[in-house]
Amino acid sequence: MDKDNDRELIKRCIDGNAEAWSKFVNRFSGLIYWAIKRKMTKYGRDYLISEVEEIHQRLFVSVWEKKSLITVSERDNIAPWLIVLASNAAIDFIRKKSLEENFLRTAFKSEVIPQTNQRKAFFQEGDSLIGEAIKFLNEKEKAYLESSFIAGKKHKEIAETFNTSINSVSTIIARAKNKIKKYIESKK
Repeated sequence: MDKDNDRELIKRCIDGNAEAWSKFVNRFSGLIYWAIKRKMTKYGRDYLISEVEEIHQRLFVSVWEKKSLITVSERDNIAPWLIVLASNAAIDFIRKKSLEENFLRTAFKSEVIPQTNQRKAFFQEGDSLIGEAIKFLNEKEKAYLESSFIAGKKHKEIAETFNTSINSVSTIIARAKNKIKKYIESKK
C-alpha cells in the first residue's frame, strides 16, 4: 500500500468524503477482520463468523460516526492503530457475551435446580421467575437451552443432534437467553 495514498485517503475520510470512506473500508477490511478473529482465538473464544462480522461492521460504523480518524497521529502507518482498535472491539464483545452468559448462569443457579430430574425442574413453568420466562420460549428454544445448560453440550454437539448448523444453534440460544433476560429484568 502506498503510504502517501493512505495519508490522503484518511484526510478525505476525515473531510466526510463517502467515496474515500468506501475505499478506506475496502482497503482495511481484511486487516480488521483478521485482527478480530486473532483476538477472539487468543482469548479461547469459539467464535461464529456472524459474530466477527458484527464486530467488524460495528467498528467501521463507530469510526465513521465518531470521526475517530482525526485522532490518528501516524496517518502514514494506520495499520497498528486499526489492529488495536479491532482487538479492543473484540475484547469488548467477549466481555459483553461473558456478562450475559454469567447473568443467565447465576439466574439458573439461583433457582436451585435439584440434580435429580433436572429437566422437569428446569422447565417447570410458573414455579419460578425463570420458569415463567421459559413459557414464552418455543419448543426449539427450550430444547437448545436444555441441551446447552442442563446437558452441558457444546453448540457443535447440539447442531449434530438437531441436524442443523452451529450458527443456527447459536442464534436460537442467544435469542432464547435474551427473551429470558428481558423477562426477568421486566419483573425487577
